[in-house]
Amino acid sequence: MQERSPLLIPQNIARSLETLIPHFYKLLRSEKAEYFKNFSLTPTQYDVLLPLSAKNFTLSDLADEVLLDSSTLVGIITRLEKGGLVKKKISGTDRRKNIISITAQGRELMDSIPRFVSPTLRFIVEGLSEEEGTRMEEILKKIVTNLELTEFIPFEPKKEAGMEVKSEKADEEDASPVQKGSFVGGTAPTPYISPASVGNMAVIY
Repeated sequence: MQERSPLLIPQNIARSLETLIPHFYKLLRSEKAEYFKNFSLTPTQYDVLLPLSAKNFTLSDLADEVLLDSSTLVGIITRLEKGGLVKKKISGTDRRKNIISITAQGRELMDSIPRFVSPTLRFIVEGLSEEEGTRMEEILKKIVTNLELTEFIPFEPKKEAGMEVKSEKADEEDASPVQKGSFVGGTAPTPYISPASVGNMAVIY
C-alpha cells in the first residue's frame, strides 16, 4: 500500500481547530448533560433512545446507528432496560441475536422531551447573514465528509520521542459517538501535527 502524503493546511487554521473543537465539544456536552438531567437521562442514553423511537434494532445495528462501540452500548442498554425504557427479546429469525425495542414508558418519556437547542450554538451563529450561514454549512459538510473517509484517519497518533500516547475508553456517562472500528479504544484519535512547518503551513500526518 502506498504511504499517504502528509496534509498541508495553514497553521492559523490548524491552531483554531485544535483550540476551538475541544472547547466547543466540552461546552456542548456540558449543556446536554444539564438539559437531559431534567429527564433523568444522560445525553448518550437519549441518543440511543432516539432511533429506537422509530424502529427496533439488533445490538450491532443500533451500535452502527448511534456510532458507539458494542461494548459501550451494552452497558447503556442494560441501564435503560432496568429503568423500564427499553426491552430485549430473542430474534425470531436468528436466536443468537436480541431485538431491542422501546417500551411504552420509554416512548412516553421521549415524547415529553422538547428538542434540545444549544445556547452555545445559538450564540456562535449570532449575527451571521444568510449567505454566511449557507457558506458555513457548506464548509461543515466538507469537514464531515472528510471525517467519514476513515481510511485517511490514523488508527493511532504518532508520538514524539519520550512522549507517551494514551487512549481512554469512553464510558456511558461520557460516551460520544465515534465511527465504529475506526478509532482505538472507542475515542477519536488526535492527528499528529508536526512542530515542523512549511512556510505558514502545518504538516499533519
